[in-house]
Amino acid sequence: MECRGRLVAGYGYEAAALEAGRWRVQLGDLMRERPDLVEPLAEVVREAADRMRSAA
Repeated sequence: MECRGRLVAGYGYEAAALEAGRWRVQLGDLMRERPDLVEPLAEVVREAADRMRSAA
């Protein structure tokens, strides 16, 4: 919800790029701490990419 709030309050590409960077760091930390979650996360990413391709 915090991410969404920052994106709504932010402005365009800059806000999206900042949030992407924040998520990249958080997910990188999570994967180092919990390598068992790498594959389930990769599956979520694949599914999201497939859905985005289908919607285009």
